[in-house]
Order: sequence, then structure tokens, then C-alpha cells
Amino acid sequence: LPTQQEQQQILLVEEFARWTCVLPIAVKNFLRPEQRKRWSAQQRLAKKRFEIGKLLSDADADQVLNEDPNVYGPILVLNR
Repeated sequence: LPTQQEQQQILLVEEFARWTCVLPIAVKNFLRPEQRKRWSAQQRLAKKRFEIGKLLSDADADQVLNEDPNVYGPILVLNR
């Protein structure tokens, strides 16, 4: 069995890997146009959330996908 320190290291590596995997998705979402023909805002958000999948919790995904113009998903990911 891994020690407590080893378990913490494993969790840290897993978290780092998840956020690293989310970075290209966050960049792609940042570069996407604000609107798409025949797509509602809800459809766009659902598509973006689907792309992140289970890499992030709902709360973390909501922060990355935040549509606030003052919050940039890629910068948020890099800060994690």
C-alpha cells in the first residue's frame, strides 16, 4: 500500500494531468467565435462541457467555460 505522502503525490500528478489535458480545449473554446449559426447559447455550452468530459468536476468546468469577458479559460487553466 502506498504511504500517505505517495498518495498525495499520485493525486497531484493526476490533477496536473487533468488540467494539462484541458488546456487545448480551453484554448480552442477561447478562439471559437462567440456565436454559431443555428446554435443556441445552451447548445454551445453543452458542446463545450461535453468536450471536457469527466476531466474536471462540474464546478471547475463551469469556471473554465465561464463566458465572462474578464475571465479567460486558458489563463485559468495555466494558473491551476
